[in-house]
Amino acid sequence: MYNPISTYRIQFNEDFPLKRLREHIDYLSLLGVNTIYASPLFSATPGSGHGYDVINPLQLNPEITNIDEFKSFAALLRKKNIGWLQDTVPNHMAYHPLNKWIMDVLEKGTNSQYLNFFDLNAAVCSGEEKIMVPFLGVSLEEALLSDEISLGIKDGNFTINYYDNSFPVNFETFHSLLVDEIVYAPAYLINRWMHYKMELCIPDESFLNNLWEEFKAEMRNMYEKDKFTAQFIDNLLKKTSHNKERLHEIIRHQHYELCHWQESEHRINFRRFFTVNSLICLKMEDEAVFDTYHKFIAQLVAGGQLQGVRVDHIDGLNTPNEYLLRLRNLVGENTYIVVEKILEPGEDLPEFWPVQGTTGYDFLAIVNNLLTSTKNYHKLRNLYKDITQQTVDPEELIYQNKKMILTTRMHGEWDNIFSFFNQLEFIDYTQEQISKEEMKEALGEFMLACPVYRLYPRQFPLANQNREIVEEIIAKAQRRNPALKPALELLATILLSIDIEGENHSTKLAAFFPRMMQYTGPLMAKGVEDTSMYQYNCFVTHNEVGDAINAAGISIDEFHQQMKERQQKWPLTINTTSTHDTKRGEDVRARLNIISEMTEEWEEMVHQWMQMNQKYKKRLESGLLEPSLSVEYFIYQTLLGTFPSDGTIDENYMTRIDEYLVKALRESKRKVSWRNPDETYENTVCQFVRKLLDPTHDFLDAFVPFQQKVAWLGIINSLTQLTLKGTCPGVPDIYQGTEFWDLTLVDPDNRQPVDYEARAETLQNLIQKHQENPVNTMQELFNNHRTGHIKLWLTYTLLNLRKNHPDLFLSGQYIPLRVTGTAENHLLAFARNHKDKWLIVAVPFFMTSLLEDINQESLTGFDWTGTHVILDDKYPRKWRNVLTGASLNSKEEISVQDLFKDAIPALLIADKA
Repeated sequence: MYNPISTYRIQFNEDFPLKRLREHIDYLSLLGVNTIYASPLFSATPGSGHGYDVINPLQLNPEITNIDEFKSFAALLRKKNIGWLQDTVPNHMAYHPLNKWIMDVLEKGTNSQYLNFFDLNAAVCSGEEKIMVPFLGVSLEEALLSDEISLGIKDGNFTINYYDNSFPVNFETFHSLLVDEIVYAPAYLINRWMHYKMELCIPDESFLNNLWEEFKAEMRNMYEKDKFTAQFIDNLLKKTSHNKERLHEIIRHQHYELCHWQESEHRINFRRFFTVNSLICLKMEDEAVFDTYHKFIAQLVAGGQLQGVRVDHIDGLNTPNEYLLRLRNLVGENTYIVVEKILEPGEDLPEFWPVQGTTGYDFLAIVNNLLTSTKNYHKLRNLYKDITQQTVDPEELIYQNKKMILTTRMHGEWDNIFSFFNQLEFIDYTQEQISKEEMKEALGEFMLACPVYRLYPRQFPLANQNREIVEEIIAKAQRRNPALKPALELLATILLSIDIEGENHSTKLAAFFPRMMQYTGPLMAKGVEDTSMYQYNCFVTHNEVGDAINAAGISIDEFHQQMKERQQKWPLTINTTSTHDTKRGEDVRARLNIISEMTEEWEEMVHQWMQMNQKYKKRLESGLLEPSLSVEYFIYQTLLGTFPSDGTIDENYMTRIDEYLVKALRESKRKVSWRNPDETYENTVCQFVRKLLDPTHDFLDAFVPFQQKVAWLGIINSLTQLTLKGTCPGVPDIYQGTEFWDLTLVDPDNRQPVDYEARAETLQNLIQKHQENPVNTMQELFNNHRTGHIKLWLTYTLLNLRKNHPDLFLSGQYIPLRVTGTAENHLLAFARNHKDKWLIVAVPFFMTSLLEDINQESLTGFDWTGTHVILDDKYPRKWRNVLTGASLNSKEEISVQDLFKDAIPALLIADKA
């Protein structure tokens, strides 16, 4: 099995193609990176900033690289002992004119060879219903009246054009447009028309997928190279486009239905990614679809260009278990596989999956909770209630938001799953005292009550834990909706029964249950990540992918237990703290966690700020003062976490905050949303913040001293967080650019260009200085911590430590170490041991209460007198500090004062000398 050792995430796009990475690979190699973790590289929509909108999985994105360049670069990486972990997107593709597979379906309908590639409703697959094309900004009639729709030509066929979108017409339309005009066409076009006997062609499957394709290729060549053919075609299309009645008739006779984009909120006949119309889902459970989609990936693995595969949105697939087995068989036992999977608190990754783990959101949440003071969280909860007067329980808020998503944005999906339920004839409504509407509501409530993104049963009837969770879901839904109890009891009988109609019932359940699970995930994602996490602003550090809005922290013992289980079950899972999807950079969260340590001072400061900033609020036509108290409280946390380390407030920072606030307000879906923006309201909130940060006003005088203290203490959290990521069980992932302080916010803010030159130059200088005088270098780094160079150096140290001792971190035991003394609750310590190799790790946290006078120029001036790490007889007695090079002798205990004498954290490697 390939061991990544460490990964470095690269977000490729047209502004950062592969050749740009090649320019910086020496720096990444020097940093200690062992595996490049690449965003999707396959052909995507033009200008894609992320690559998850794939249009062709069988070729590389020409904006990023080509196959020859990629193979050449892979050979260079092999020489440097660097591997490649490739992000793949099996759940969906872009619903885009350049996606030839879906365009083929639009053109040929049920005769398309790609019809079964996409997750379409049965009525579409049978031809009884037209596939929706929900991209109009107005109704079809309005678009026609305003001349927004016209005819065009592309790839040898006529198209229906709507702004930049173009959709192919069917053969019948192509034929009808030319048949009466062909006598006026240029001679060569007439010749080809006669050659293919177009007037006599029957548009069946054989013709459309063979001769029709040949004719289109010739038609394209004629149009591009013969000006007379081009002029003839252009005139024909222009004339027809001006005939509104004829154009409308043409549109009505296609295999698809052009409609307003909002129509998909009420009805939809294809599965989409969450609520994104422009991402259409694949039928990956079909083995032929799997084989075709993964053909190029398999070639790259076989060619040695890929050592690992990252599976995006595993929960979207109908049968994740079966998919992963197929993937493992395809890429072999030695290929590293991780899945993008969000685990809810207490949820475990299925141990029967043939993967190495997840992409690391679970680790992010664990560390985030470790750095949250459990004893103070209730104070923050009470403060939030007092300030905002919002008393809604977080669990109830999540339920209401999921229900809003289900009944508005995903009502069409709800109808589809209920229609499928009825097609399977689980219920004879004539024999039950339950109406169809009641059963639909019960099904909806079941999905809303699901406590995790989805379940993964391997057998039906449901058994063991899956059965228990379904019983809990039913019970919760009944408590919320007593009137639906009869319908829910009937649903429970259907989902849990062992005997109904024997094997036939289990077969039907095996078809229905995974389908239903494909919708519980989007409900959770849209209701929690994309709504509740922007509404509930109690302690926003936990409003993060993988974490929970009401997370209250964990104890040191709980952390140790989770790490021991991680080593036992998933030693190669990824440890991440920042990704392209996180809502706040890792160092923003590290700062904000300090609030939980100093709740009284935070409360005092917030009240002071709110009082002084009341004058900057504005009363809108609604009669309300804006921003609201909850939004204002959110703003203070945002500024506290992102305020520039050097204190410089420039227009770039202000613009970033403006853009973030608009996104946050729209995602919250309270007063505005993406479909219903309100520039007046949004500008009012943004202007409020700009007034706060105006140096002529008094807010900054009150804010900056407190912010600087939080930022300083946050640096300790950042170093602790990074150290845990690099030494705990799992594979540490560095998100691009986060070697310096990461004070970014949600995308696109966290996808800013990275100044690799500055990082490379800094690292080279630090290596030279450290070789000359390690202790002085460390002291200098700590004294100039605002630059972020201390984080770069710690990253370098950790990654190279792992590179030099891969077995220690892959197979080494995780051993919690006991800490005693006055500051025992402010230190976490553990050992990693494999054979004769030993490493001791000690990290500080919750430092606020240890200090009276904070010296913000030093990170090592804490008083650890009387606090010790306890070692028994099995531990070595001679150690070397990895950061400073200093030797340390131990007996049955190590003084923390000695551990942190010249540097934090402490990394002690057993010294064999």
